[in-house]
Order: sequence, then structure tokens, then C-alpha cells
Amino acid sequence: EALDRHRLAFSSPHISGQRELDVGGFYQWRRDGEFHQWNPEAIAKLQDSTRSNSKEGYREFARLANDQSRKMATIRGLLEFKEAQHPISLDEVEPIS
Repeated sequence: EALDRHRLAFSSPHISGQRELDVGGFYQWRRDGEFHQWNPEAIAKLQDSTRSNSKEGYREFARLANDQSRKMATIRGLLEFKEAQHPISLDEVEPIS
């Protein structure tokens, strides 16, 4: 795909004038569009926290990422979990190697 996009961008134009590359993909964030988990606010928080090495900034990004379940952007946002009255032992769930 990368080679195809490169050929389209740098091959001699078959049509006179400026050619634009296709955006690619089917989904793109839009201000008034559908909700996207990786939206500009979340990405900006992640980038800012890594550039400044800020634990607090990362916590803010993590809060945004983890709170997506309220907006049903993840499978866990569609589920309700009930606490077990009698928890089962890990041995019954995970095989012991």
C-alpha cells in the first residue's frame, strides 16, 4: 500500500494540474461526526504528556482513554459486570503449567 501511494504521489501526472492523494481509510474524525475513541483531545493529551514527560498529563490521557466505556466506544462499554458472591479459584480458570 505504501508503494502504491508513493507511485501515485510521485509518478508523472497523467492529467494536467495538481493531483491530490486519496485520504485513505473509511473513517475520519469530524467535529460534529460520530464519536471516535482516538479523537484530537486524547491524542493531544498523549503527545503533550510524552513530550513533557508529565505523569499528570499521562493520567489525564489515561482517564480519557479509560472513560470511553461511558460512550460505548469499546466492548466493555456495552457490558455490565456483576461481582461474584462466591469467587472461583484461579486454578479453575487458568491451567497450571
